Amino acid sequence: MDKELEERRKRLENLDEKARKKEEELIRVAEKAKTIDFGTLGVASASEADDLQKIKGIGPFIAEKLNALGVYKFSQLANMTSEIEEEVNVAIEFFPGRVKRDEWAKQARNITGGEEE
Repeated sequence: MDKELEERRKRLENLDEKARKKEEELIRVAEKAKTIDFGTLGVASASEADDLQKIKGIGPFIAEKLNALGVYKFSQLANMTSEIEEEVNVAIEFFPGRVKRDEWAKQARNITGGEEE
């Protein structure tokens, strides 16, 4: 993840103001990955990414932020505990409590055929 962050930082100088602002936000999100319990969530990579936008409440930029954080799969979202939901919410700089209110974990469990709470 550190190598990826460094590459992102290097690309900043070649971007226009709007793209630079977006990339800086994604870098900030990626730096917060260390606060997330990936032991519980599970680890995934971009090459195995699901279309997270199938979850109500996740649009294109939120999906990018989740990817920057290291969340690529429905199974990762399905594994979120209440504590992790809050950590992810803070990390992606989303409206407070939105991840829980939109029930991303429950929606992901429904998509993956997992058990509901």
